[in-house]
Amino acid sequence: SELTVILKLFAFLIPIKNLSIIFLTTMQAFQQIKYATIIEQIIENSTKLIITFVLILLGFNILGAVFAFIIASVVTLILSFYVLEKKVFSMTNKNTIAIYNSKELLLFSTPLLFSNFFVNVVKWIDTWFIGSLRTTSEVGLYNAALPTASLLVLVPTALMALFIPIITELYAKNKIKKIKKISFLISKWIFYINIPIAAFIVIFSKNILNVMFGQEYSAAYTALIILTLSHIPYSLSHIHANILQMLKKKKRIMVIFIISTIINLILNISLIPRYGMTGAAIGVAGYFSSLYILMALSVYKFKKLQTIRRIYLKSVFSVIISAFIIYTISKIILPKSIINLLILSIVFLLAYIILLILIKGFEKEDLTIIKIIKDKIFSNKNKK
Repeated sequence: SELTVILKLFAFLIPIKNLSIIFLTTMQAFQQIKYATIIEQIIENSTKLIITFVLILLGFNILGAVFAFIIASVVTLILSFYVLEKKVFSMTNKNTIAIYNSKELLLFSTPLLFSNFFVNVVKWIDTWFIGSLRTTSEVGLYNAALPTASLLVLVPTALMALFIPIITELYAKNKIKKIKKISFLISKWIFYINIPIAAFIVIFSKNILNVMFGQEYSAAYTALIILTLSHIPYSLSHIHANILQMLKKKKRIMVIFIISTIINLILNISLIPRYGMTGAAIGVAGYFSSLYILMALSVYKFKKLQTIRRIYLKSVFSVIISAFIIYTISKIILPKSIINLLILSIVFLLAYIILLILIKGFEKEDLTIIKIIKDKIFSNKNKK
C-alpha cells in the first residue's frame, strides 16, 4: 500500500508514453532509425540516469527515480514530436491528405492487440501468483531476477526496428529468397550476441544479484538462471512473430499467444505453491519455449523458412571455452564489485569474439547486416 503514491504518479505516463511510441514507430516506418535511436536510447536514458542521480543526492530517494522517469518521458514526447514534424513527416501540415482505413486497421490490429495483452499478462501473472500463494518477500526477489534476465530482449528489440521495414519492403516486391537470407542473418546475430550475455549471467548469477541489489537478493539466483536461459528462444521468436505479422497471419499469432499463456498458467498453478519463484521462472520458460516452437513451426509451414543452422554450434563452442577461461580468471579477480564484473565481462567478450574469428564463425554474408545497420542509422534520405 505504500506504493500508492508512485502508482498515481506513473498513471500520468500512460498517455505520454503511448504518444511517444506512436511518434517513434512512425519514424521507424519511414526508415529513419537514426532519430528514433538517438531520442529513445540515448537522450531518454541519459536524462533518466542523470536526473535520478541528482534527485537521490538531494534526498528524494525512490521518488527521485520516479520523477526522473516522468521528466525523461516528457522530454522524449516533446523531442519525438518535434523531430517527426520537422525532419520526417509533418502531421500538422494542412496539405497532407488523411486516408481513413478504419475497418482494415481494426481487423488487422485487433488480434495483435490481444496478442500483446497476453504478453503483458504473463509478465504480471507470475508475480501475482507468487504474492498470492507465497510471500511478498519472494515477489521482491523475483522482480530483481526478471528484469536482469530481460536484458536479452534489448538486442532483438533493436534489430527488429531495422528488420521490420526491410522485410515488409521486400515482401511487397515478392523477394522471398532475400527475406529468408536476412531472417537467418538477423537470427544468427541475435543468437551470437545473446549467448555470451546469457552465459555470463548464468556463471555469475549470485554475484550479479549481490552487486546490483544486495546480499539478500542472491537467493533468486536459480530463478535468474532459468529466466536467462528461457530468454534465448524468446529473443529468437521475435523474428518469426514479425514474419507472421508481415504475412498477415494475425489470427495465428493470437492463437499461439493464447496457447502459450495457458501453458504458463498451468505451470504457475502447479509449481509456484511448492517451488515459489523458481516455479514461476519455469512457468515463464514454458511460455517462451512454446512461443518460439509454435511460431517457428508456423513460419516453416507458410514459407519453408527456418533460421537454425549448424553454424550456431560455433557460437556455443566459443562460449563454452570462454566460460572456462573467465571462470578460471574469476578465482583471481573476484566478482565482488561492479568494476570487477565489468572487467570480467570485457575479457569474456574478447575471448568469445577471438574464438569465433579463429573457428570462422563469421561469414561474408554478415557484412550484409553491418551494411544494413549502417545505412539505416546514418542515411539521411527519406525512403517513400
